[in-house]
Amino acid sequence: MVGHLYRAAVPLSMQGILVHGSNHFIVNGPLPSARRARALARQWEIPELGAPAPDTGVWSICTKAFRENLSWAVVLLSDSAVTSAVAALLDELRKRGIPVHQASGPWLPQHGDTEWPGGVQDSD
Repeated sequence: MVGHLYRAAVPLSMQGILVHGSNHFIVNGPLPSARRARALARQWEIPELGAPAPDTGVWSICTKAFRENLSWAVVLLSDSAVTSAVAALLDELRKRGIPVHQASGPWLPQHGDTEWPGGVQDSD
């Protein structure tokens, strides 16, 4: 009788964190590939005023999330440092067994980045 009130069997939407220097985004969607993560950072960090919203495929910025629901992390290398709060969150994710993937940043030359398992490139 009570079982129908709980939806534990229904998976939550995948959420993760995309970090680029002192910027970070909580993202709804699957783990992106390195190339897709760079494209998302470029689109979200410097939006074009008056331009239509870019097609980001299955990824969107989440304005409210619980850290316990984060299932992936991507750090794009940058000249600026990651904030202490984000560094602490990344450490917490590592302790929970969630890999923190690293790749070169969106405005840096890509030197031999390897794609990680499960990284999604396209929205289809």
